[in-house]
Amino acid sequence: MPQALAAWRRRFPGHPASAALLASLEARARRARPRRLALLLPLSGAYAALGRAVRDGFLAAYWAGPERPEVLVLDTGGQAEGALEAYREAAAQGAGWVVGPLAKEAVRALRAQGRLPVPVLALNRSGEPGPPPAGFYAFGLAPEDEAAAAAERAWLEGHNQALLLAPRGDWGSRVLTAFARHWSGLGGEVLAAEVYDPSRTDFAAPLQRLLAIDASRARARALERLLGRPLRFEPRRRQDADLVFLAAFPAQGRQIRPQLRFYYAGDLPVYATSAIYAGHPDPVRDRDLDGVRFPDIPWVLRDRDPLLEALRRLWPERTARLIRLYALGVDAYRLVPELPRLAAFPFETVPGATGRLSLDPRHRVHRQLLWARFAGGRPRLLPPAAGDGGPMAAPQGAAPEGEPGAGPAGRASGGPSGVHPS
Repeated sequence: MPQALAAWRRRFPGHPASAALLASLEARARRARPRRLALLLPLSGAYAALGRAVRDGFLAAYWAGPERPEVLVLDTGGQAEGALEAYREAAAQGAGWVVGPLAKEAVRALRAQGRLPVPVLALNRSGEPGPPPAGFYAFGLAPEDEAAAAAERAWLEGHNQALLLAPRGDWGSRVLTAFARHWSGLGGEVLAAEVYDPSRTDFAAPLQRLLAIDASRARARALERLLGRPLRFEPRRRQDADLVFLAAFPAQGRQIRPQLRFYYAGDLPVYATSAIYAGHPDPVRDRDLDGVRFPDIPWVLRDRDPLLEALRRLWPERTARLIRLYALGVDAYRLVPELPRLAAFPFETVPGATGRLSLDPRHRVHRQLLWARFAGGRPRLLPPAAGDGGPMAAPQGAAPEGEPGAGPAGRASGGPSGVHPS
């Protein structure tokens, strides 16, 4: 390939593609995997099952590939100090790249070390502002990215006025904040936001507040007192909203979606993250989610990769339950030799099991996902929204962590983002 590119350049010296495009192709031709890789994962402790799924995906990609670098698998125990010790051991054993750690606390501790003698592809985000140290890259299944993607999709589909519903706790707060920030950055308005107790099955109180059903009933009671007699009355939901963003896992989503219909909001489009879907078809139980739109990875929605079929034959139950983490491991292995090229050429992308991958200027890997809508209890692929590049497909516009994402500048009409230890 290098000889062919050189011959093309000699033949067409003034061609406009000869600068950026040929440089990218040459970088692709020169890419090489280090002779020794270290994989730092929690193989014991609270995150052990998650770490083993990532490891098995990583090694599956290793055995399926044409190259065979040496791989050192080191247990971090899911602890920050364990990750630092494993990193030092990897460096001492001559690793050319370190992949991991997985737990957010461990990633934060490694990032805080400053200068890193061996480059790192961390499998989570640290969540900290400021530029990363040289050689530090971050990749993961960040739910905040999916919330931003949901905001982007809803905006491109012509919506403006959002109602937000999320579970009480850290995960719900992060997802709700990510959607709200990106939505506001696009020019949308958040009309109301409510949190619910995920341990309950009756979500009447937060839904009535969100939809202003309680205010409607209060007006009816005030009118009855004024007139001095009972009235025949049917409450109405607020009429200014045109979408609901729902942060929920399957058990809660299957309860909340029917209750939205009960409270006269069945016509409002509902957007969610991939957390709403267990990752494998369950049409009987998921029928209650019909109409919900959500983004997810290609391995979940398109599942045509021969490597995925091999994993399903080996570990059918585990693959079904932890498919997104297997995919993370696969992409982590395949991504390492691509990172220098992605850093040098921000317009480049790499197709992966977790999405189409790109790199922003802060060395964060972003995933452009597929979109689906539940119909008959099954996720059905949706076409891309008009003008959709996705916030994860526009790395040059990516905002620092903790700040609103930039995303595309306008809609089609020309107007103004898995389970893992995160």
